[in-house]
Amino acid sequence: MAAAIVALSTGSMALLDKALDPNPSLKNYTASVRMEVEVHSFIPARKTFTGTAFYTRPEQRVVFDNATGPLSRFREMTTNLPTKSDLLANYRVTTGGDDGTSTQFLAERIAPDARVRTITLSVDDKSGLLTDVLWSYSDGSTLNIMPHYERVRTYQLHTRDDVRARFKGYSADATLTLSDFRF
Repeated sequence: MAAAIVALSTGSMALLDKALDPNPSLKNYTASVRMEVEVHSFIPARKTFTGTAFYTRPEQRVVFDNATGPLSRFREMTTNLPTKSDLLANYRVTTGGDDGTSTQFLAERIAPDARVRTITLSVDDKSGLLTDVLWSYSDGSTLNIMPHYERVRTYQLHTRDDVRARFKGYSADATLTLSDFRF
């Protein structure tokens, strides 16, 4: 059973739609990727990874060529921002405010035993693009992604993501950069 998005005006709903799917005609691409990561744990580590990003709507898979040792857990990652259908099926969504330049949406998980408790999405009012996505987990952990977009051909693509992960036992800060897009 789908949950209704509540307390969203027509304008807010249109803004959220655009933010979650800024490129409705984009089906897939491949891109070069570079990730600079610093892991803060008992044994801190700093590493730069290079590899390839494979996007097939709506999911992106990143495979790194040089992930070894304690950072090998980053060799392959699947990354995807929330989709409208996921939000409708699993969250109660409300606006958290609009300061005139950006609108914040709060998605609260319906299932009480879910790992992800909330997702907070910040959307630039002018561009309609996500500026910040924060996942808050039931154990107090957080994952924060700040996407930065550029026009590539006719698409608005996130060419850089700044990432802050704060999990039990370790935290990490990273910058993921995508380039050389092939469609």
